[in-house]
Amino acid sequence: MINNLFCKSNLMMTGILAGMFFFPSLGKCNQYREASLSQKVDASDTVVIARVVSVYTQGCLKMYSCAHLRIKIVLKGQPTVGMTVLFDGPIAEADPICCKVGYDYLLFLKKANGIFYVSSDGPFGVYRID
Repeated sequence: MINNLFCKSNLMMTGILAGMFFFPSLGKCNQYREASLSQKVDASDTVVIARVVSVYTQGCLKMYSCAHLRIKIVLKGQPTVGMTVLFDGPIAEADPICCKVGYDYLLFLKKANGIFYVSSDGPFGVYRID
């Protein structure tokens, strides 16, 4: 019985390793692919360079953090007054690395709800400018 159990576990491990070898893309299932620059611009309602003025969770959409922006340069679209970016949401693979108060960012954004905007390319739609 122990020998039979050992054979089954060996067979299962061999199957898993073979699957990883023949289908390596399975390990990348949760990865978010970066769009090209033109795809980002096309997918965006607005593209801006802005400074993060404040970050908060109270009054933000559930399960998100919010960053209030001061627009410096508009590259596409017409951003709303009181523009706020949602980040640090429930889907980690889609979250941009954002937003520290006092720093400037290049943001590719699409309208989400009211004054709220989200990155138009998940983690690749917001870039800190040093």
